Amino acid sequence: MWRLKNPKAITLVKLTLWAGLAVWMVFLLAYGVVAAQRLGLAGPQLFGTSTLGQVLTWVVPIWVVFTTLMLIWAVVRFANRRLGGKND
Repeated sequence: MWRLKNPKAITLVKLTLWAGLAVWMVFLLAYGVVAAQRLGLAGPQLFGTSTLGQVLTWVVPIWVVFTTLMLIWAVVRFANRRLGGKND
């Protein structure tokens, strides 16, 4: 991979990459929340009205949001390691 020599160029590239990641993270989180909301509203039709269906109606939307947050956390952790933290 190419290496930039100018510290100003390095900062600009990192800022651009982090800005792109931040936009991706916001939209992915919004998508996860909307998907969880729709699953929650459609829960009785999808899972039924039994006890298991009622539990799944609560658990599945929480699982969707949790999984989305875990994916965002993993991408931020990977990007932070690859791009370097505050010291780099």
